[in-house]
Amino acid sequence: MKDEYLKLHLQRILNESTSKHAKRFLKDLKFRKMQIINQYRNNPHDLMVWFYENQGEMRFDASNRFFLVLINNSNFTESWKIKRNIKYLRENINPHLSDIAETNKSMDIEFYWRKTEETFKCKSDILFIDYEENQAL
Repeated sequence: MKDEYLKLHLQRILNESTSKHAKRFLKDLKFRKMQIINQYRNNPHDLMVWFYENQGEMRFDASNRFFLVLINNSNFTESWKIKRNIKYLRENINPHLSDIAETNKSMDIEFYWRKTEETFKCKSDILFIDYEENQAL
């Protein structure tokens, strides 16, 4: 299996398990993931730089970007489904964009691209959108 499919398969097995060890492992894993998310929430600049520096070589671009980080707090593996809820996304994105326009927030980013050994400058922003599974998708 490819890594991503294997990860999902193992997650399903653990979720279905009644073992105390499996439950504890999943609880610890969720706690660690939330720590990482909160670390980047508190310092989003580092994550934006990481996104630029780790983009695929075939799709390399130093254009200005607005990153969305979608987080299903109930089930991280299903976070991708949030992108289908256009109304929910608009409700979260529009106020953020309005806030940027009002505050003149600095969005300058500088990153180093190893393939060409160049430093690029651009403008970028990031928005973390949280979702609770009990909301309808």
